[in-house]
Amino acid sequence: MADVMSPRRPHPLAIAALGGLAAGALELAGYGIRHLFLGEFLFQGPHLIWAAPAANLLVYLVIGLGLTLAAKLLPRLFTTGVVTGIIAALAVFGLLYIFPQVHRVASLILALGVGVQTGRWASGSAGALDRIVRRLLPLGLGVVALLAAATGSWRMYREHRALGAVGEATPGTPNVLLLVLDTVRAFNLGMYGYGRPTSPNLDAFAAKGARFEQAFSTAPWTLPSHASLFTGHWAHESRADWMVPLEDSVPTVAEVLARYGFVTAGFSANTDYASAEVGLARGFTRFEDYTLSPARLLRNSQLALAVARNRTLRRLIGSRDNLGRKHAPEVTARILGWLDDRPQGKPFFIFANYYDAHRPYLPPAPWDRKFAPDGGSVDPRLDRTGRPGDAERPERTQGAIDAYDGAVAYLDDALGQLFAELERRKLLANTLVIITSDHGEEFGEHGIFDHGNSLYRQSLQVPLVI
Repeated sequence: MADVMSPRRPHPLAIAALGGLAAGALELAGYGIRHLFLGEFLFQGPHLIWAAPAANLLVYLVIGLGLTLAAKLLPRLFTTGVVTGIIAALAVFGLLYIFPQVHRVASLILALGVGVQTGRWASGSAGALDRIVRRLLPLGLGVVALLAAATGSWRMYREHRALGAVGEATPGTPNVLLLVLDTVRAFNLGMYGYGRPTSPNLDAFAAKGARFEQAFSTAPWTLPSHASLFTGHWAHESRADWMVPLEDSVPTVAEVLARYGFVTAGFSANTDYASAEVGLARGFTRFEDYTLSPARLLRNSQLALAVARNRTLRRLIGSRDNLGRKHAPEVTARILGWLDDRPQGKPFFIFANYYDAHRPYLPPAPWDRKFAPDGGSVDPRLDRTGRPGDAERPERTQGAIDAYDGAVAYLDDALGQLFAELERRKLLANTLVIITSDHGEEFGEHGIFDHGNSLYRQSLQVPLVI
């Protein structure tokens, strides 16, 4: 007990807090290496600079509570050196987890080695460690708070500046609403002859406009497809690729419309390949992709991600969804909130990406069972390529289709609510609504599952309603 409570020895919770801030700083350095030297996307938002230390602080405080309890129950085992060594090992593992090129076992061995050496130093230098914690912990907390404030202020400044640059609009110019239903293929919608009632709201809405029977995406995956939608160029005419953003030299529809007096806003639930990081935010007065919530904040901690991606743990807690996934009601709420607060007197252009039909297909109840057989269950897990035995297990593929159809139906219900709210606000009468998808999905029709890995019709034929 004396080891924990001695004035010259820092409290385990304080060690953990400083360790969390240090882990965030290390992970920021790792992200910098990936981006600057390896040329990779980070798949993180602009808040990363403060959210990484903040998220790690929360995670490590939870760990610190556990270590504090352990130190009280087993003071001879969980000494200051042991506690410090555990925190150091976790921080190093979080840094190495950023690099998939480093094998997880190698990362664990390296992290344990650093932890052992750090723990040895802390065992003989408890007083020095205490001074370091007392000086650096308040400083670190202050820096994180300043970075968070600066990030928010910079976002507001950029939005204000973008609004000031919007041109003059011709009176009576209609608004434009572009809805991209990520991964929704035409084959599974009622308006294209599908036998299941997956899209009653879309079908009814399409009946009021023009429905295109033969619409094809320019690419079977998100970024080049969106690049074509935004620029009017074929996929092969753009540099946009797996680790290459849309080039600045090509004007986007949002940039052009802003010059003609449109206020522009983008709301994307696909935070991987329909985000600002991949070049799709240019021209938007406001672009929301990595909006923060408790779950999304945790995505900025590599330890939290490692836990969230552990399949065994996910099965135990009954969660298979992506950590912090943004669902249709939130996207709709963001759209409506912006519409209610937007500058008046100018037409608007809104782009929204709805992600609910993307793998894993996990709609909430009751849509999760809407198309499941009586007493059966849906299985949204599918491999990207067929494996031996898949043809002998058609129930697995059908289970995935059932889950996918449920996700499409859930999205359709959310879109029905969006249309109703737009009608209530009397906005639809002067708004051009465009509904499409970036690509389709395959369910073994050609021995292939998922998307982005073939040019078959199932991956390319998409809905298009104007």
